[in-house]
Amino acid sequence: MNVYEERERTARDRKKGMRRKIAAGLKTRVVTGKTRQGVSVRTTRSISGPMANTWQAKRFRHPVFSHAGSTFVDQAGQPYFWGPAVAGRERAVQQIDAAIAAALAEME
Repeated sequence: MNVYEERERTARDRKKGMRRKIAAGLKTRVVTGKTRQGVSVRTTRSISGPMANTWQAKRFRHPVFSHAGSTFVDQAGQPYFWGPAVAGRERAVQQIDAAIAAALAEME
């Protein structure tokens, strides 16, 4: 017999903190020199976990866990990182320029 009534949510929370771990593992490096300039953003696998790069892919293969690794399946990734990064590139360029100008002013 089904009974519908208001009650506290009992389902487990599916959020295990993967996005928080990926954010904690991001390392940004700004290089300014005579011959090269640039910004690199990388993730540290030891902090963000092994799924950081895999989850960014459009598709990836993994073993079906109940079959002791003998059967592999395709799964769609969720490449959410580069979309916002590219969309915010102009703002990032402005902030980087401001940081470089501040560093140069401090050196004078």
